[in-house]
Amino acid sequence: MSAPQTSQKQFAWDLKVIDARPQKSGVMAVNRGYFDLNIRSSAQAVVSLNYQIPGPQDVELELTMQITDLRSRYTGTAVSKIFLYVTGESVV
Repeated sequence: MSAPQTSQKQFAWDLKVIDARPQKSGVMAVNRGYFDLNIRSSAQAVVSLNYQIPGPQDVELELTMQITDLRSRYTGTAVSKIFLYVTGESVV
C-alpha cells in the first residue's frame, strides 16, 4: 500500500489478523507472527510472509494507514482488506 508522496503528512501503519479459519481439523490457524509489515518509507508499506501458511484455511488481514498532518492532527485513515485462501495441504 502506498500513500501520496508529500512532506505535509505523516503515516502510521498497522497490520492485524482479523480472522483465520482452518478448513480441516488439525490445521493450525495463522497468527500475526506469520506476517511481516515492512515499512519502506513513511508513505509505503509491504506485507510479506514469514512462514508457509498451513492449509487449507481462509485468512483475513487488515492493513491500516493512519494519516496525520505535521502538527499531529488526525486527517484520515485508509484500510486495505487482504483475503488469503490457502487451498493446499501442508507437507511435513
